[in-house]
Formats: sequence, structure tokens, C-alpha cells
Amino acid sequence: MDEPTSSRQADQKQWREKFLTEVLQSENKKSSHYNDEEDLKKVIEEDCNVNLTEDSDDNVEEVSNQDEVCSSENEIQKARKTAAENLVKQAKKMKATSDKSHPPANIGDNVTIPIPDVDKGKGDLRNIIGVILQTNDEGFYK
Repeated sequence: MDEPTSSRQADQKQWREKFLTEVLQSENKKSSHYNDEEDLKKVIEEDCNVNLTEDSDDNVEEVSNQDEVCSSENEIQKARKTAAENLVKQAKKMKATSDKSHPPANIGDNVTIPIPDVDKGKGDLRNIIGVILQTNDEGFYK
């Protein structure tokens, strides 16, 4: 994990050095009062500080927008979590209702499975006959 970080830092350092030398060379062509990289770094830092003070109002608006986005994302995550919990509750309730209305079956028993009207055509059968092969820990049949 240290290798990608160090290589990224090395790349950034090389890019900064290349950028500074290019700017220094272009500034040397324009004026001769920059003597070395330290002078250039000072000029760049001063320019950055000026830009930061000018853009402070925009940054405040961006930060407040980011806070709103984060709070919206948190609300979405909470809603998803509660929806999943409620879905599990509903499934357990449906299973309990089904267990009350249908008698327990043993392995090898024949059962009729009704087909909903929306899933069948006019000529299809109302029920399918099935055989119980196994039961799992939750009480479901295969």
C-alpha cells in the first residue's frame, strides 16, 4: 500500500518541478527579476492566497451544498435500511400466515400448487401437482 502512495507522491513532485521550471523559464523570458525557483514559489503562493480570498464565498456555498448532499445520502441510506427491515418483517408475517392456513407436509407427500390467474392462459390448468423432496431450516419446502 505504501508503494502506490509513494509513486503517486513522486509523480506529483516531478510534475510540480516540471511545472515550476516551465513557468520560471517563461517568466525569465518576460522579466528578469525572478532569480530562482524560491522566488517563483513565493509568487505562486501569493497568487494562490489571493485566489483563495476571492473565492471564499463560492467555497462556502460549495461546502454547504456538500453538507446537503451528505445529509441527503444519509437519509437515503436510512430509508433503504428501514425498507429492507420492513420487507423481512413482512416476509415473516406472510410465512406465519401461510403456516397457519396450510397443514404441515412430510417429505414424499403430493401437494397441489395453485397458479395465479395472471400467470396462466385460458387453456392452462388451475393447479400443478408437486412432490415435497426436502425441507430447510426455515420451514420452506422443495
